[in-house]
Amino acid sequence: MDWIKQIIECKKENWVSPGSLGQKIKKIRMLRKYTQKELGVMCGFSFSSADVRIAQYEKNSKRKNLERYV
Repeated sequence: MDWIKQIIECKKENWVSPGSLGQKIKKIRMLRKYTQKELGVMCGFSFSSADVRIAQYEKNSKRKNLERYV
């Protein structure tokens, strides 16, 4: 889970533009061979909505409070 915190820190320091944050999450998730469901559950989302929530973040349609789930 440290890699998720690193992504968030990069965003806070403006190393990652809001539009590319979702792309970076998806790229790292795929490199680590996690499904959206697995990553969502690791981030604390309920099992029933975990994949939908991660998909929203990857598509940049859900940006607020990402830090809350790490």
